[in-house]
Amino acid sequence: MKEDLNKLRDMNKDDVNSQVNVVKSVEDEDDLFLATNDKTEATTVICGKKELRTLVNISGQLDSVKRVIYMDDDIPSDASYIAYDWTITSFAKVVKLGSENSVDADLPLSADVAVIMYTSGSTGLPNGVMVTHGNVLATLSALMTIVPDIGTKDIYILHTYRWLIS
Repeated sequence: MKEDLNKLRDMNKDDVNSQVNVVKSVEDEDDLFLATNDKTEATTVICGKKELRTLVNISGQLDSVKRVIYMDDDIPSDASYIAYDWTITSFAKVVKLGSENSVDADLPLSADVAVIMYTSGSTGLPNGVMVTHGNVLATLSALMTIVPDIGTKDIYILHTYRWLIS
């Protein structure tokens, strides 16, 4: 995992977009195939119930996918045997594994990527925008001058919950 993070630090926007792509709400198998295979060799898909069923339907065409992290608590029983060569894990289990296996913190630098936010893809394929820790701090600092009542209990929320990791 640490090697993956170090690799990510050296990537530019185009590199990231070739490795990672959004799996958003899709209507058909062609859209999902395009989202997971176009210019990407993603090995991990994070998705919800609707996308998982569609993903399983095209599993034979997704050579690079090895694991699926499922956002809902109950993994459908039919999913695991259809996608026999994938590891399907609930997000709750991933969180539990993380809490049971702590690692020493490697504090980020200002230039390190904090999050990759995606465009909607309304005019084409979604593109990743790399937001650095410095960007987040600058945004929050500016916000605090406009909204002076922000405190330590406030949370910066990013609405991105379906994505691919390579």
